[in-house]
Amino acid sequence: MLIIFFILGTACVSFGMCQARRYVEQIQNCNWSICDHCHQRLKWWQLIPILGYLLQGGKCVNCHFPITVAYPIGEFLGGGFFIYLFSTFSDLAAIQFGFLLTWLLILALEDFFTQTVSLNLLLGGTCCVLLIFGNRIFSIPLIQIEFWIIISGSLAILSLNNYFGWADTCLISLFGILFPPVTLAVIILIASCGAFITLKFSNQTTLPFIPWLLIGIIVALILHLTT
Repeated sequence: MLIIFFILGTACVSFGMCQARRYVEQIQNCNWSICDHCHQRLKWWQLIPILGYLLQGGKCVNCHFPITVAYPIGEFLGGGFFIYLFSTFSDLAAIQFGFLLTWLLILALEDFFTQTVSLNLLLGGTCCVLLIFGNRIFSIPLIQIEFWIIISGSLAILSLNNYFGWADTCLISLFGILFPPVTLAVIILIASCGAFITLKFSNQTTLPFIPWLLIGIIVALILHLTT
């Protein structure tokens, strides 16, 4: 079963990275994966996570342009993390978290490269996540609802004054529904520290925040703070 979980993780990360690239480069009306450089349609065996990269020798078989090593590394890490999810949580929870992380990966990569996210991807994904996590939503304790109102209201005020991105506010509000207050606080703390350190040691005046939120959730899952 571990092999199946690993393959599932590599496939989810591969899909997420591919979809993120389409949003970043605004590739439309393309129903099949293409080479980043020559834009030739890729054969089925080239799409196999990790193995496709190795079979091609790290280069596109059409134009021989080097394929970024981020693909196999990301797929390998995704496969390993999915093994962790299914070994640590129930099958339902692992599937829920797997979907959430795949969606956040797409958003994080788009935010990283463009410092913006697609509205349809953000709202559509939010609705899907709420449906998938339905069992958690209907059992939210009162204190979590109160904490969610405070956090969401505060972030909305910051967003109205352009101190915080609306996509970041939307995601943190979503996390406030999915996770207990302590977990949400840890996610925000990790993301904020990462963003602060990045700003401190770079010349950037603004930076993408969703990648740090993704890292925060991964750390929360590793620390088992999600229940």
